[in-house]
Amino acid sequence: MVSSRQDSPTAGDHERCLVIQPNASLTPRQGRLFFVSMCAVSFGIAMLFALQGFWVVLPFAGLEMAALGAGLYWSMRGNTYREVIRVEGDRVLFESGRAGPDERREYQRAWAQVVLEPRVVRNHAPRLLLRSHGRDCEFGRCLTAKEKREVAQRLKRWLNEPVSRAAPAT
Repeated sequence: MVSSRQDSPTAGDHERCLVIQPNASLTPRQGRLFFVSMCAVSFGIAMLFALQGFWVVLPFAGLEMAALGAGLYWSMRGNTYREVIRVEGDRVLFESGRAGPDERREYQRAWAQVVLEPRVVRNHAPRLLLRSHGRDCEFGRCLTAKEKREVAQRLKRWLNEPVSRAAPAT
């Protein structure tokens, strides 16, 4: 999912901001509710079998629910990932991470390029890169090929806009 924000220009430069995040269709509350309901169903069925003498089903139900819990945790953890690209005056800032920025890069706006690099493997989405002076970083891995093209066009347009400067004080 992509969201962008443009601050209204004030006396100084205006800022453009693009936030890229996975499409998290399951909220943490819904995830907990799903896990609890699956545990109730699984352990309820396992208890019915255990009452009929098939007690060995209980440990397997526990293992099954542990695997489901681990998978849900891993999936929900991935939903907190964010990539933020800011175009501020004469610089471009890239930040990515979960709870806060784990990675931070800064590029000079005049030299920054947005590159949509095709993959060698057929039917794979292209790579979206922010590149300057031999340094590059890939972003938007959670986006579809169409979304990557749209983001690339938007960022190229932002980078090519003239940099507004505050009027000198007289």
